[in-house]
Amino acid sequence: MNFKTFGVGVTAAFAVATGTALVSAPAQAAILAPGAFTITGDDVSRVTGFSSKTVGSTFTLNLDNSPLSITDKNGVFAGISGLTGTPNVASLLLTVVNSTTFSFGNKVPFITGLQQNGENIFFDLDAGNLGGFINSATNYSFGGSIGGKLRDGSGNIIGAGGSVASFDIGSGPNSNRSSITVETIPTPALLPGLIAMGAGVLRKRKAEVEAVEADA
Repeated sequence: MNFKTFGVGVTAAFAVATGTALVSAPAQAAILAPGAFTITGDDVSRVTGFSSKTVGSTFTLNLDNSPLSITDKNGVFAGISGLTGTPNVASLLLTVVNSTTFSFGNKVPFITGLQQNGENIFFDLDAGNLGGFINSATNYSFGGSIGGKLRDGSGNIIGAGGSVASFDIGSGPNSNRSSITVETIPTPALLPGLIAMGAGVLRKRKAEVEAVEADA
């Protein structure tokens, strides 16, 4: 596989209903807002320490072999006060579980170097497994979905229910371009209230429009 991409997205039910963001100030409070951004780089990944595919053996997946840049910003991450910075992605120590499964421990932080509205934000990766294969330090492919958290420097979580990171990492003789997509998950208990709030706003706007039309 020759193509890889790093992407991060944020969604919330409240945004679907109303098209707006919900931000709460106290520490550990959720910031629910729709948006997405992509971190892209060529020749980003490299494997070191690989010797065999024996169960229990380890090697390191490095994701900083070349500079990364932010692209495709939209939603809450767009605009002059949106996402900026030079992203850095930490390496992962992978352990061979079997020929197609590779485990790793949590990484805090996993993605750094990003700022939103002038504030530093981070992505912390939970422990998990990547699927794929590795035949050598230059012939490999990894993918999968792993939980984690987007947060600011004070510990406020962006997305009440955490986040999920989807990996697509590969290698190739002429290209080594890769991607990680992260999407926030609202807490299920919040969804009915958020949707009801959004529906209430829509009803109010509809009533205001009908009142204006009646007066015209």
